[in-house]
Formats: sequence, C-alpha cells, structure tokens
Amino acid sequence: MSRIFFSGVVLPERAPLSVSNVHSQIVGPTGAVYASLSLNIWQSQITVAVESDEPNVFTLRNLVRSETEFVTSVAGFLMGYGCDIEITKAFDESLHQHRSLVSTFQSSLIEQLVETSERLLMPSFRSASAAKPYSYAVALRISLSP
Repeated sequence: MSRIFFSGVVLPERAPLSVSNVHSQIVGPTGAVYASLSLNIWQSQITVAVESDEPNVFTLRNLVRSETEFVTSVAGFLMGYGCDIEITKAFDESLHQHRSLVSTFQSSLIEQLVETSERLLMPSFRSASAAKPYSYAVALRISLSP
C-alpha cells in the first residue's frame, strides 16, 4: 500500500482545535481494508496520513475530508461551535506534491461558470469585448464566495 499525506486547515482558525491520534480504516464491499487513515489536528492545522492502493488522489481526498469533517463536527458540537475544513495539499512518501487540490477544483469551476455565463448572455452582449470580461468577473465572484 502506498502512503499519501494530506494537509489542510480547520475554519474558522480563530477558534483553535486540537485532536490527536485518530485512526480509522475504510472497509470495501468485500470486507478488505480499502484505506487506513491517521488523523491529527493541531491548532486547527490538519495532517492526515493515508495508506491505500487507490491511484486517484481525489478519491482519497474525499475520504480524508469525510473522516475529518466527522471528527471536527463531534469536537465542535462538544465545544459549542461549528467549524468547516479545507484540504489544501497532498504529498506522497518522497514528498512530491500532487497538484493543489483546491486550485484544481476552483479552476475547473471557473471554466464551467465561464462557459455557462457565455451561453446565457444576451445576444447583444456576445461581442468579444463585452462577453469575456463580464463572464470572468461573474465566475470569480461565485467561486470565491463563502
């Protein structure tokens, strides 16, 4: 099994959260261990070590996000506040950084929003000088809003 490390942050950072040594296993439909996770949160900084044969880093990121959200939801409930998480980086054992997970998601979202807004613009605004700047402004505003 290969090992990939994920890092991220608990939001809001002004309410520091620390949880250590949370170990979990994801079991596949056949009963075999699909992935093993080791989660640590220190002062709202998340680190997760994942051991799995899954080649898709985005699938592993979704597993990490799900497990981390569960832990932060329970801790937040016990402390009386809500929190969210953001997984930002992935590294393999040789410390080779995978593509930034967040920027890849945001850039694909922006491309989709630009295409959609260009199709929805009225015909009078479809000139190259008017459609492109307006489309990018709409896409950036939507993708960066909370």
